[in-house]
Amino acid sequence: MLTSSGRSTLIPVWQLRWVMDAINPIRKQRADWVAGALWCAVILLIVIGVVASTGRTMFPGDFGVRIDPIRTTAFHALNRLDPAALQREQEVRLIDAKFGAHRLATWMHVIPGAIFLLFAPMQFSSRLRGRYLRFHRWSGRLLVV
Repeated sequence: MLTSSGRSTLIPVWQLRWVMDAINPIRKQRADWVAGALWCAVILLIVIGVVASTGRTMFPGDFGVRIDPIRTTAFHALNRLDPAALQREQEVRLIDAKFGAHRLATWMHVIPGAIFLLFAPMQFSSRLRGRYLRFHRWSGRLLVV
């Protein structure tokens, strides 16, 4: 579009680049924050999974009974009531009995699950992929198996 003086009202491309360059660091900071928060969530879930699989491996017949007080404490800390508190102990013992009756099957499921939890998130790390390509490929093959 032209003004009465014959000049264009459109912003020149070189000015748009300057504006975008000023905005990009803000976008990068936001993207870095989101990526960091996602990695923290992934690490938290990995820790929970590895603790659960380690506990189930070490105590296949009574891990639920051992961990139940922690769950109860967490409910109280969050000011929540357990809707199934009355039948919880019976259900936990029933589940523990099933795991305890099939220890080998439990170990064959839980140990590979822990390995998967440890190696799978590393496949998404560009830093690890760039620096340790052989490890990246080896762990990827292990995950596929």
